[in-house]
Amino acid sequence: MLSEQKRYSRLANLTKIINTKLDLREVLQHVTTAISEEIVQCDAVGIYLPEKDGAFRGFVGKPEVINGETLDMQVIDLDRDLLAKEVVETKKTIYIPDTSKDHRPDPRSVEAFKINSLLALPISYEQELFGLVFLFDHGAAMNLTPLEIQSVEAYVNMAAVAMRNANNLEQLEFMVEKRTKELATANEKVISVIESITDGFFALNKEWEFTYVNQHQYLPENRTAKDVLGKNIWEVLPRNVGTVMYKEFHRAMSERVAIHFDMQSVYDDYWYEVIVYPYDDGICCLLKNVTEKKKFEEELKRLSNLELIGQMAAGISHEIRNPMTTVRGFLQLLRQEGQYEKHNNLFELLIEELDRANSIITEFLSIGNTKTSDLQMYDLNSIIHDIAPLIEIDTGNQNKTVYFDLHDIPALLLNRNEIRQLIINLYRNGLDAMCKGQVLTIRTYIEDENFVVLAVQDQGEGIRPEIIDKIGTPFYTTKDHGTGLGLGICYAIAARHQAKIEMQTGPAGTTFFVKFSY
Repeated sequence: MLSEQKRYSRLANLTKIINTKLDLREVLQHVTTAISEEIVQCDAVGIYLPEKDGAFRGFVGKPEVINGETLDMQVIDLDRDLLAKEVVETKKTIYIPDTSKDHRPDPRSVEAFKINSLLALPISYEQELFGLVFLFDHGAAMNLTPLEIQSVEAYVNMAAVAMRNANNLEQLEFMVEKRTKELATANEKVISVIESITDGFFALNKEWEFTYVNQHQYLPENRTAKDVLGKNIWEVLPRNVGTVMYKEFHRAMSERVAIHFDMQSVYDDYWYEVIVYPYDDGICCLLKNVTEKKKFEEELKRLSNLELIGQMAAGISHEIRNPMTTVRGFLQLLRQEGQYEKHNNLFELLIEELDRANSIITEFLSIGNTKTSDLQMYDLNSIIHDIAPLIEIDTGNQNKTVYFDLHDIPALLLNRNEIRQLIINLYRNGLDAMCKGQVLTIRTYIEDENFVVLAVQDQGEGIRPEIIDKIGTPFYTTKDHGTGLGLGICYAIAARHQAKIEMQTGPAGTTFFVKFSY
């Protein structure tokens, strides 16, 4: 009765250990201890686990060293050990009370460990084999009873449960690890896609903290994504507080709607197209640099204005010129009458004003013309050389200096007269911007092997920021007696030559660049 109570206590303790311990070696050590305490007449208990090559190697047991060999040095070869092979194939317990009368045990092991009796058991669960258990003696036979063998089988069944649990846990861990790797790979692909976006992208949580920033997102003060992650966007970008960006971001966050808007950066001269999307944890934002698009739209607007004015000019020019020609003719006749001789100065003034009005109409027509005829291959430098005497006279009369810096450039398809007009308008604007003693520089050169550049640089005070956007607008002028058409004509001529005009201005002066493709 006492022996049965101990057995139940051991089984209960093993059950508790199996349910609380995750380490398989520790659990199986408890199993071997329970068996050795139950079968006191056995000298050794060993649990052997399968190898990849089909053999079984010692894993845990008592004692850990036999005849100088540690348990993990003991390997059961099924080709030599017919007993082990039969247990594996049948998954049944085999008891050999006298090894001298049975040929199945490996004779080498019997001889080495002086085994007289031997108990071999499979560790199996629902026909799945997890390992083998061997009990043997060193001298006296164990003389096991059927009840004792059943007791050992009960402990081995507990080992099978533990090994099945460990196997299931290992499979679960493998599945979790595999799934984790799959998710990590998927996450890497998503990040790779986001990082490949050449526009700025970032995500904010509901506390307005950066949770992700891609490599193309502009950050002030040379900060990196690592510097701002976890920080409040309005602390990182304080100048944006109160701007359209601030208002639209708050609207997207509160109303949970996608918002699309344009804004000019308060940190640089760029324009951005911004798309804000809400998601569960906050909002994500895509910022696309549309500065070139804005410049193109402004240029298109400028050209549209020029075209509209040109159409108006073309429509009314003849109607205006006809009566003007008539009036001019009568004024000339009246000037020839002797009785009006005292009014000759007045007639001259009237005729000059009519001629001035006619020149304005001619400039109108020049702006409105959208096609350039008589394009021929010309060297831009030769056109500049042709009008160089005129430029030098004008600068000399104003006590100013002109400097020519002309480099070797390829010939271009040009309308000679129009290009002369463009150069004249640009250099006269430059002279008007300068004081006596200052230098006007006219340069030509090749840029990026794509453009031939004509640069006209003055040493004036520069163009005020508030009027830069109005430069080139017809009829807008800062001169007391200007028509506001000179630069408009330049832009029109450049457009007809598939060229573009750029400008740089500052306190040291202004430079106009006319860039011709070749």
